[in-house]
Amino acid sequence: MNEDRALEDFRYALGCAMQDVREAADINQTEMAEKIGISKTLVSNYENAKYKVPAYVVYKYVKVVGLSFDEFYEILDLKIKERQIVYRKRT
Repeated sequence: MNEDRALEDFRYALGCAMQDVREAADINQTEMAEKIGISKTLVSNYENAKYKVPAYVVYKYVKVVGLSFDEFYEILDLKIKERQIVYRKRT
């Protein structure tokens, strides 16, 4: 897997993980945006991997949904593996 593909997979997986934990906490995008001090548009763009997510945003997401970083990174790791499996099936 080349470096660009790995970065794309990571960004996609991070966005999916962020969306999953937000939805599991029953928080919509508007509420999350208000809680972490950014716009709803940015929340959407981060979750859809349109922009690189700053570390402070991930930190705030994790705090708002009440997870530990270990729990969040376990979810992220699963999303990365899912993404790699999908990619392998397409090639």
